[in-house]
Amino acid sequence: MQLSEYRNSANVTLAEIAARVGVTEVSMSRYERGIRRPRPEIIAKIEAVTDGHVTANDFNQAWLSAHTEACAKDSKDAITR
Repeated sequence: MQLSEYRNSANVTLAEIAARVGVTEVSMSRYERGIRRPRPEIIAKIEAVTDGHVTANDFNQAWLSAHTEACAKDSKDAITR
């Protein structure tokens, strides 16, 4: 389950999750959007805070999706130049 899906289903804010994990809200937002990958110890904390609903694989998928979209946009921009 993606972190955003978990937050919506559990009715928890990004700030609440960030505080429980011990990171800033900005960092948690970047993890959620796939802009940054959390370190393994942060992933373990997120998994514990979410009772196992959000795992390392969820972050890998979010990161891959975000970067695939960015690469596609860059390719499209390069073609249209």
